[in-house]
Amino acid sequence: MTTGTDLRARGKDIVGLSVITNALAEVDPGGQKFHLDVVGAYSQQTKAALGQRLSAGAFTLHGRLGWEETLAVVHSATFSVVLRNQADRRSNLGFPSKVPESLILGTPILGNVFSDLSEHLENGVNAVLVANPTLEALVEALRSLPIEIDRESVRLNALDLYTPKAWSDTLSKFIAGDL
Repeated sequence: MTTGTDLRARGKDIVGLSVITNALAEVDPGGQKFHLDVVGAYSQQTKAALGQRLSAGAFTLHGRLGWEETLAVVHSATFSVVLRNQADRRSNLGFPSKVPESLILGTPILGNVFSDLSEHLENGVNAVLVANPTLEALVEALRSLPIEIDRESVRLNALDLYTPKAWSDTLSKFIAGDL
């Protein structure tokens, strides 16, 4: 599993990482079944919280990585975890870029629907969806794994949806005033 988040007070994913950490602590604190990779800058608060809840082998705090290293971590992950509180208006102010980035690498999403993700994620096809970004919902989802998702189909479908070539006709019509 991978996530790019932190526990800092103003981080948009603070709820997500707390829920992920607590769910893993309940289901697999020793990291026998799951490993959490956190990509991106992190605070000492995050390091301490993960260290208190999970064994050292159950997670890796990568810090900031170069583009190719980040791609490798996300590609090797079983899922990219994306949990956001739908009531937080920041969760609905646009599209979470980590979704197409993960899907293009063939990495399914484990998370909840917010923003317009219902148009992009299908449970069991390119995602394992939870109803809410809560501890209970994520624990239930983790206990249901493994679920077989065809990663190559995820990747090919995402390439059809999220590359500039896929939108060139629509953009041309928009510019020409035909939309």
